[in-house]
Amino acid sequence: MKLLLILLLFSSQAFAQQDQLVVDVGLGQFGSRGSSLSQDKFVKFGWQEDLWYVLKQRINLGAWEDTRGSGYNSAVFTGYQIGFEVTNDVLQGSVWTGPTILSSTDQVLGGYLQFNETIFFGIVDKDRDAIGFAYNHFSSGFLSTPNLGRDYLGIQIKCPF
Repeated sequence: MKLLLILLLFSSQAFAQQDQLVVDVGLGQFGSRGSSLSQDKFVKFGWQEDLWYVLKQRINLGAWEDTRGSGYNSAVFTGYQIGFEVTNDVLQGSVWTGPTILSSTDQVLGGYLQFNETIFFGIVDKDRDAIGFAYNHFSSGFLSTPNLGRDYLGIQIKCPF
């Protein structure tokens, strides 16, 4: 039994990587009618850590500014995501999902509880820094209406610490 515990400890340490600071920055609401790049801005900061091998978790804090008026609001949000991340010597890809709490609702997102899905694809350097494109989607999962969703396409930077 002691040998099994020691093996489990060392095998989990073998998969351990460094924690990472994650920054997403996006302009414009991707695929939205009546929105220009100057009217809708998005930023998200995250702290990411390993759970097990390719399984990761992330805590996020962010905001979007929507200046279109007429029922569109800006909001601050915080959330938790769990995801899968695959990295080789040059490329990195990941898929994330999790609950998010908003500071305000509008005609696009009707409830304070939303879900944030993120897809990332980028390049990695020798220090494990990564930069690439990230797609972020916010939706209530039909728990509240309206549920039109918010979609942002932007740049993501990840730095280990």
